[in-house]
Amino acid sequence: MRKYTVVYVINNLKMGGAESIVRDLSYFLKKKKWRVIIVTLFNNHDSINLNKDLEIYNLNFSKNLNSIIKAIKKFNFLIKNVNPELVHAHLFYSIIFTRLYRLFFKINILIATLHSSIESHNLIYFFLRITNFIGDLLTTVSTLAAKSLENKFVAKRNSIFVIPNGIDTNKFKPEENNLTKYQLDCLSFITIGRLTKYKNHQNLILAFSRLIKKFPNATLSIIGDGEEKSVLYSLISQLNLNNNIFLIGLSSNVSSYLKNANFYIHASLWEGFGLVLAEAMSSELVVISTNFDVAYEIIENCGIYTNGFTAEDLYESLYFACCLPISNRVELGKNARIRIINNFDISNMYLKYEMLYLRLLKNKI
Repeated sequence: MRKYTVVYVINNLKMGGAESIVRDLSYFLKKKKWRVIIVTLFNNHDSINLNKDLEIYNLNFSKNLNSIIKAIKKFNFLIKNVNPELVHAHLFYSIIFTRLYRLFFKINILIATLHSSIESHNLIYFFLRITNFIGDLLTTVSTLAAKSLENKFVAKRNSIFVIPNGIDTNKFKPEENNLTKYQLDCLSFITIGRLTKYKNHQNLILAFSRLIKKFPNATLSIIGDGEEKSVLYSLISQLNLNNNIFLIGLSSNVSSYLKNANFYIHASLWEGFGLVLAEAMSSELVVISTNFDVAYEIIENCGIYTNGFTAEDLYESLYFACCLPISNRVELGKNARIRIINNFDISNMYLKYEMLYLRLLKNKI
């Protein structure tokens, strides 16, 4: 097969779902003899784990005219020298950057992927809408996200290609001979995500403060970092929960934490997809989640949903989960893993992207 080149453009390579997808897809395509280049707009502090053999270029982009001009020149030099068959941009800033670049310079095929249908400002939807004609294809990670973006007129009806995110089910799997799964009083909870307001950690901590009054041995590990870190530390101390709730920080070995937990709690107000939900389900944890828009697409009937997003809503579902008989816990966990293997295994995502690329290339030739 002819060797093709794809350039991924993304804001940065910090810990996150979109960043992990770009990294894992890069590994897959390299094994299939593609040349893969990753271009980041901004600096890569706290990067996800990366192999040294990946080609990564940073444009050192910042919000001033001189920086923008330098970034465009650097990107233009790369594109002219490499002449990639495809450029695939992920997330808003990278999508707009590559689309505006294409107004003045050549890109053979330009793909954009939005990992969420929810943005912070209506102006973002406006810019996505008026530049959509510049790209060849827009993709997203769920059917609900596609419908939401179409309702916001970001793209025409039925024009957004959906490829759900995937996870490595061989990496995220239950611990063999984990006897704690069969102990009624083992109530080890975990949640993973950036420490930011929309992840709803404050309400989760308040809910957990009520739960330990009923189940004093219950523990909660929070993996992640972010601007709410000091606020959450203070809240945990204020509620005297230092022996029950642990702020772990960033971790490059999330799978081991999942293997040692019994329950996964997801308190987010919204998500683009919810990759960590799939990782927890693949690890056979009992998953408890707020009913954000994409949650049912991932969990279906293989988990527990909260009635809302308040501390009271979270507490009720946590308490319900703790009261489940062991047989129900085990059944939920096993059904969750089967669902992820059948629907969200990463190998399916890899193949879908490669087939999409090859189809676009065939139509272009």
